[in-house]
Amino acid sequence: LLYPPDPGSVKVSTIGGNVAENAGGLRAGKYGVTRNYLMQLEAISPTGEEFKSGAKTHKCVAGYDLVSLMCGSEGTLGVITKVTLRLTVLPKFRNTMTATFADASDAGRAVANIITAGLVPATLEIIDNVTLRTIEDFAKLGLPIDAGAMVLAEFDGLSKAAVDEEGTTAAHILQTSGALDVTVACDASERDRIWQARRSALAALSRAKPTSILEDVTVPLPKLAEMIAIVQRIAAENNVIIGTFGHAGDGNLHPTVLTDERDEEEMARAERAIEQLFEAALELGGTLSGEHGIGFTKAPFLKRELGAGSLEIMRRIKRALDPNNILNPGKFV
Repeated sequence: LLYPPDPGSVKVSTIGGNVAENAGGLRAGKYGVTRNYLMQLEAISPTGEEFKSGAKTHKCVAGYDLVSLMCGSEGTLGVITKVTLRLTVLPKFRNTMTATFADASDAGRAVANIITAGLVPATLEIIDNVTLRTIEDFAKLGLPIDAGAMVLAEFDGLSKAAVDEEGTTAAHILQTSGALDVTVACDASERDRIWQARRSALAALSRAKPTSILEDVTVPLPKLAEMIAIVQRIAAENNVIIGTFGHAGDGNLHPTVLTDERDEEEMARAERAIEQLFEAALELGGTLSGEHGIGFTKAPFLKRELGAGSLEIMRRIKRALDPNNILNPGKFV
């Protein structure tokens, strides 16, 4: 069996933390996020009451959906003590491939073309040149550091014929979308090397400079290539280094600003770049956060996305459940 949510922090995160964050990950495009597998939970409110919501059934509309309220609440509304999760059948077959592109925006367009064609990859990731070079310096995996970007795709399923057909179609789409090279993994070790590269991205970037700021902007898929180009422009205009990777198949990018917080002038440029990233994502119809949450640092920007009315409703919920403001005070509401 398989529990599909697959956050990048899988080695250190907990199920409770994943629920509080509504974590996603590499497989979210096909399989969804934590909420899609959360059937029932038990929790303790900030004022000490125990409560339960959901059921161990396929459907449940018994009362308010407190499962959805708690999932993604970032620890502001209660302490989750027990969860019931839905599992799915473990796929028997996989088809994994990489494709290189001269430009990261071209890679973004290729990703959109795959999804537009009706294919449903288990994972569909993108790594830009800055991140490719940083990973190669860190892990020595033989990555194509001269490429503008690399797309990583994997198809899975219970039928080998269906998985192979999807893979063949995807490879053709990548080639006709301008790929410089398309390589299909021939065995499990090659597949593992591909995903080692992707999973090394954040660790590698965080070692490149004293301070790394990981962002989580997400845009509608038709706007992905445009957002990638905007990230590159923002980096150039502010003279900062931004390495971008992410779950391209669902429009979720992780632009990571590399800076040094000891340098006040450089940090000012980095913070200006981050604000511009937020503004760009919202202008393209996207969101400040696809899976990492709002927390403390994005809280000042939340009004721009949701508006004053939505923020007030959330504050009323917070005050009703946590009148003493003891759980994560100041976090996004």
